[in-house]
Amino acid sequence: MSEEQTTWRCTVCGYVHRGLAPPEFCPICGAAAADFEPYEESSAGRIEPSSKRWGCLNCGYVHEGDRPPEMCPICGAGPERFEHLPDSTGAQNESTIPIKAVIVGGGIAGVSAAEAIREVSEKSSITMVSHEPRPPYYRLNLTRYLAGEIDESGLMIHEPSWYEENRIELLTDRRIVDLSIDSQFVELADGKILHYDKLILAMGSHPFVPPIPGTDLEGVFTMRTAENADAILERVASGVACVCIGGGILGLETAGALAKRGADVTLLESHEWLMPRQLNENAADLLESHLERLGVKLRKAARTAELAGSDGMVCEVVLKDGNRIPCGMVVICAGVRPNTYLARKAGLEVDRGVVVDNHLITSDPDVLAAW
Repeated sequence: MSEEQTTWRCTVCGYVHRGLAPPEFCPICGAAAADFEPYEESSAGRIEPSSKRWGCLNCGYVHEGDRPPEMCPICGAGPERFEHLPDSTGAQNESTIPIKAVIVGGGIAGVSAAEAIREVSEKSSITMVSHEPRPPYYRLNLTRYLAGEIDESGLMIHEPSWYEENRIELLTDRRIVDLSIDSQFVELADGKILHYDKLILAMGSHPFVPPIPGTDLEGVFTMRTAENADAILERVASGVACVCIGGGILGLETAGALAKRGADVTLLESHEWLMPRQLNENAADLLESHLERLGVKLRKAARTAELAGSDGMVCEVVLKDGNRIPCGMVVICAGVRPNTYLARKAGLEVDRGVVVDNHLITSDPDVLAAW
């Protein structure tokens, strides 16, 4: 086989890959490298190397630039896991009937929806409503921000000017209080009415706070937004005693980030070992050893009874076995719950989340939802 072969075709689904070797697996259907065969493209169908868009084969992240990034900001893949994508201008479909689209939510799902609409329709009106005060950012990078590995600019999905350049009206620090699927409009807290042809609910989730006494004390935080991270950073000082409640991925990353900032961190896990749904006990022991090297103290089978305070400030965590852990701050990382209130008020079908079909369409054909 020629070493100059740079194009491969998946014999299962037809996906075309460009590189010196086929990918380990097809990003479309999951077929193995053995299911790829050399493929000759016509010059009309070939993507020229001048393309400035690169797609991550691991997670689908799209990077714009002359070359792929050194590391995917979403999944950490190296540049070899990126491939050229067609120029987005080539994907425009001028025959698409323009629509008035309203997107509720400024996370990656909302931004991806806006990108997809603009990619196929130059003339559609796009309005994105976010309750957060800053432009959309990568929520998965918040713990890296907390650890000081990246600054605020490293959080952003796009520069603020990108939304204006792509004619996307971005409304930040706004809340939607009502949704009428019969009259097809949403109402903002300030009284502004936004009419739509298609509505996309991408409202994400909110932190779950267990019903234990003391969660309203000063010094008790959750970790879900950039504002949460900033508030935690204001509180952290070298040597401050911090208790992280919850030994899931977020709790582990938060505890590690705070330890890197110099905090005295204790992580509470309610089970007998870390991540029992993902790891067996031996694997959890290895993870525990890594936490110790980071300077995080782990308390297993630790169930919180209450957060005790003094003068309105949290000062210790009281466990159900009677033990007390003195602290100057507490971060609750006990999971999340989907934001379904707006869909429920509007009468859309909701189970644990908003119910959608294979095309992300809800029980109303003009309303879509993505988490």
